[in-house]
Amino acid sequence: MNWELLLSPEARPFAVTLGIGLGLCLIEIVTFFVGFSLSEMVEGFFSGSPDLDIDADVDADIDADADGTGGEGIISSAFGLLNPSRVPFGMWLILALLSYGTVGFVGQSVFAAVLAPLPALIAGTAALFAALPVIRILSQGLGAILPDDHSEAITPGELVGHVGTLSVGPAEAASPGRAVVRDKYGNPHNVRVVPAEDGTVLQIAEQVLLVDLRSDGVFRASPAPEHLIDRKASDADR
Repeated sequence: MNWELLLSPEARPFAVTLGIGLGLCLIEIVTFFVGFSLSEMVEGFFSGSPDLDIDADVDADIDADADGTGGEGIISSAFGLLNPSRVPFGMWLILALLSYGTVGFVGQSVFAAVLAPLPALIAGTAALFAALPVIRILSQGLGAILPDDHSEAITPGELVGHVGTLSVGPAEAASPGRAVVRDKYGNPHNVRVVPAEDGTVLQIAEQVLLVDLRSDGVFRASPAPEHLIDRKASDADR
C-alpha cells in the first residue's frame, strides 16, 4: 500500500472514510463477541425504536405526497437501489464507507502512477459515483449470505394496515398513546398513535388498526374491525 499517497491531502477523504469504516467494523466484531451487535442496535434505533422515526422514510412519504405519485419517494427509492437485499443499516453503512474509501484510493493510485493524483474534491466526487454500483453489488451479495433474521428490517410505512394493541393511553388527538404492533415477520414495534377520527378516544388494551403515518412519525389509528381482532395477540401484547 502506498502510505505516502494515503496520507496525502489528495487522498484524505478516502483515508478518513476507510478509518471510520474500519473502526465501525472493529466495534461490530467486538460487540458481537460480548453478546450484542452494533448493527442490530442501529437497526433497532431506526426501525424498532418507540417512535419508529426513520427520517429518510418520512421525507420520502412527504415527497410522494407532494408530487401525487403515491410512490415510496426519492430518498427511500434510492436507498432501496443501493441496498436491494435489505441488509441491516449498520452493516450497510460499514460496507458503503469501506467501498467508497477503497474505490477512491485505488482510483487515486492509478492517477498517481499515470500522471498525478487528482484534487481531493474532484477525486471524492468521482469516487462517489464510481462506488455506487460497487455498494449495490456487495450489499446484494452480503444479503444473500446473511441469516434470514438479519434481513427483516422494515420501514414504518409497512406497518400501516396492521393491527396492534394500545399499551399506553388513552390516546387522543392532542395526546398520543402507544401501541404494540407486530410486523409481517412477527417482530413487535412500540409506536405512537392518535385517533384517526376526530373526537375518538382509544383506550388501553383496545386493538387498533393503523390507517396512516403522519410526517412526524405518529400513526393515525382507528378501532380495529371485529374480523381483524386477534384475542391471543391482544393478551400477549398487554
